[in-house]
Amino acid sequence: MAVLIDNDSTSDAHYWFLGMNGTDPRRTANSFQLSTADTVDGCTFRALLDTGTSKVIAARIETNNAGDPSGTLANANLTGTVTGTSNTTGTPVLHTVTFTAPVALLASTTYWLVVQFDSETGTDQYYRNFDSTANPYANGNLNKFAAAAWAAQATLDLF
Repeated sequence: MAVLIDNDSTSDAHYWFLGMNGTDPRRTANSFQLSTADTVDGCTFRALLDTGTSKVIAARIETNNAGDPSGTLANANLTGTVTGTSNTTGTPVLHTVTFTAPVALLASTTYWLVVQFDSETGTDQYYRNFDSTANPYANGNLNKFAAAAWAAQATLDLF
């Protein structure tokens, strides 16, 4: 199975909110390209509950649309969920999502790993979704979603 984005740092204190800010959904995505075609069956990411109660977090692999996630799954099986932990202090918790079924992805094609609440309803409930200012992954970048638009974060990567 392919390693999509290899960034396992836990020391960076930089983060983005994942969830609901008022009624505005917040999402995080990181683009990636595989150097060779490979099969993907899931992903991991770090998050820490900031406020609210534990929520179901969805991870999905989307196609690229002019440098942003398209909103379209690269394959119908490339989605899955995990219940976020209720830990509110300390080290960000590693969350593992298993996709519906393994899927082969093409080499040298830009895809997006998108992390969001499974049900974007309610208000003021969010996790801190951690990223790294070290920008360790050269073949992609982090985008953050707020106010109904994606914004590129060229010097950051999701972890």
